[in-house]
Amino acid sequence: MDYPDQPALVRTAGRTVAGPWFSSPGTRGGDCLLLVVIAGSGRHRSRAGTTPLAPGLVGLVLPEDPGQLLSDPDHPFTYAYCRFAGAWAAAQARARIGAWGAAWRKLPVAKQIASLIGHMGRLHRVDLPACMGRAELLLIEALLALEPDREAPAAGRLSAERLHEFLRERIDRPSDLPAFARELGVSPAHLSRRCRSLSGRSVVHLHRDLKMAWARELLAQGDAIACVAQRVGYADPLYFSRVFHRAHGCSPRAWCQRR
Repeated sequence: MDYPDQPALVRTAGRTVAGPWFSSPGTRGGDCLLLVVIAGSGRHRSRAGTTPLAPGLVGLVLPEDPGQLLSDPDHPFTYAYCRFAGAWAAAQARARIGAWGAAWRKLPVAKQIASLIGHMGRLHRVDLPACMGRAELLLIEALLALEPDREAPAAGRLSAERLHEFLRERIDRPSDLPAFARELGVSPAHLSRRCRSLSGRSVVHLHRDLKMAWARELLAQGDAIACVAQRVGYADPLYFSRVFHRAHGCSPRAWCQRR
């Protein structure tokens, strides 16, 4: 199966509230599918067999055996879904299925993964995007959350204060979860989970919030927008302005004029 060169690309994402006789192919078009059952019940029928579906189950469906999702007529299910491609993402899906020995598993991180999919918004793309964006970063975090946590006990000593200090020291760098994990001597999955437990946010979102706080201080001191963008790790001032607008509801220029 051929996949785009990008590590992960999201085609569709959202939340389905099924009707009594709902049925749908597991996936299509050579994509993989990540699902989290939120409520209700049903089953996934494929060549590998039939799996009863219940809340808390996380599923990974591969294109070579997509099967069919069928809702229970008496208790229709609700599920979060993300259909994706990309060589790294597809390899992660296959690795998890291989480790589980099945396409579905009940996981304590199910709510976290459903939340990450929810933050993607409702996406329906006929064609895959040309490059990775916010939805893809959320997908990567979701797939990493599926990995078992095998860190040494010392890794659990990463405190909220230490994490904030670490990210502030790298405020002029891109939000690179794998690179940060390597520097801390832990796996990306462990760092992602630890950050969630300490702050309630992902590493990328926490790092962005710290960047935006520093950007406000620099703007208040009268620094030029292009200079501020560079100092908080954005090579493109226009992209920095878009991120700032999402965080504050206005552009950096408008924010300065309001002060």
